Amino acid sequence: MLEYILFFVGLVILGDVMLIPLIYFAVTNSLSLPSVLLVGFLAAIAADCMWYWIGTTFNKEKVSKFFKLNKLRDKFPEIFEGFVKRADKILFISKFLYGIRVPVRVLYGLEELPFKNFLKLNILGSLTWLILISGLAYTLDVSAEELRLYVRKGEVAFLIFFFIVLLFEIIANRYTKKLLKSKD
Repeated sequence: MLEYILFFVGLVILGDVMLIPLIYFAVTNSLSLPSVLLVGFLAAIAADCMWYWIGTTFNKEKVSKFFKLNKLRDKFPEIFEGFVKRADKILFISKFLYGIRVPVRVLYGLEELPFKNFLKLNILGSLTWLILISGLAYTLDVSAEELRLYVRKGEVAFLIFFFIVLLFEIIANRYTKKLLKSKD
């Protein structure tokens, strides 16, 4: 039981860096897979809720400065202008993207978007993520390090794809606005 409590704390602090080897050990029957999945799920939800809480509770200016959201807002105002409209989609997709999971959760809290939606989307995203990683571990006959690399490469590829789609949407919106203005 103590090891699962330690796994929980480690997962909250380190995230998927710790989850991948745990699932690998569960797949190789060194740990109980249902227990690892339950602890991983609860830790992911707890960590995500903590980031949301930081966004809603702490000084908004300091939090924005710490996560460099002000700089990002200055560079990419289109993304932040449309964040509230697309927040639920971005929140779900960010679960699978390397490097933006925490800032998106904090921003969701900063914007004081409904916790009910936040929790629902994180539960769905966490379940999907755990199923994907477990499926990878079962279908690939690889070491824990190789599994980590496959997951990381997949996250980076998905991040690039996400930004291409987002960029396309921003360009399409600008073009549509210009087109509509020129017709007036």
